[in-house]
Amino acid sequence: MREVDAVLIRVVRSIRASTAQMVSKVYLPAMRTPIINAIRLGLGVAIIGTLLAESKLANRGIGHLVIQAYATFDMPRMNALLILLFVLAIGANTAVSCRGGHGRRIG
Repeated sequence: MREVDAVLIRVVRSIRASTAQMVSKVYLPAMRTPIINAIRLGLGVAIIGTLLAESKLANRGIGHLVIQAYATFDMPRMNALLILLFVLAIGANTAVSCRGGHGRRIG
């Protein structure tokens, strides 16, 4: 919220916007980009953590299948699973980073 332009806050206060209007029309749109970036970073860490846990502790899941294919030297299967993982990660990243319109009106 520190990154919100002070002039914008003064303008909104000058038209006597309520606190709810300031939050919904000024602060939330200004915080949208940092929130989306935090979700994208967290999603990456979650995917990596899940794969590591599946490869070491589980007997199911894509991580386990990748390690099993590696252990049996089934490289085509392992590469197909890794490509599937990359496609899923790219899809999740794209879904999180899609944004609507940039312009907002106050009022």
